[in-house]
Amino acid sequence: MSEDWKNDRAEAAMREGTEAIRKAAEEKAEQEESLKWNEVKNVLSTANANQKEAIEIVVDLLKEFYHLPAKKDN
Repeated sequence: MSEDWKNDRAEAAMREGTEAIRKAAEEKAEQEESLKWNEVKNVLSTANANQKEAIEIVVDLLKEFYHLPAKKDN
């Protein structure tokens, strides 16, 4: 019985570590996705500077409901 608490503690530590890694990866993926959407905003706004505000609103709405497609390498 004295060894059980050590195993339980080791398992808890592994779960905590795994959760921290998962959370960090999730945050990084969200940041990368946000950067991609910002790139879309910048590209569209550069060509249409007088409609920048409208473009940003539309892209923000799209960001809520859609994922950007993966870029294909040629």
